[in-house]
Amino acid sequence: MSVHDTRAAAVAETLSQVRATEARLGVSRETLGRLKELLTGLASRTELFPAEHFPVAPGGHGTVYRLSEDPDRRFAL
Repeated sequence: MSVHDTRAAAVAETLSQVRATEARLGVSRETLGRLKELLTGLASRTELFPAEHFPVAPGGHGTVYRLSEDPDRRFAL
């Protein structure tokens, strides 16, 4: 499986957990703390986000990389 495929699967699984957590707990500070843990866990998997796949724009300006977005734009990474 390629890095792209592995990343896509990890993003899909994480967002599935995010949706389930929000559905179960609603929106609250506690929920946001749990979602932060899920998203930090994904971000910590550095093998999924090699620098060559996510180059920084010249001058160090930020670039937005959309990893996933629901059709209704409710959940996006």
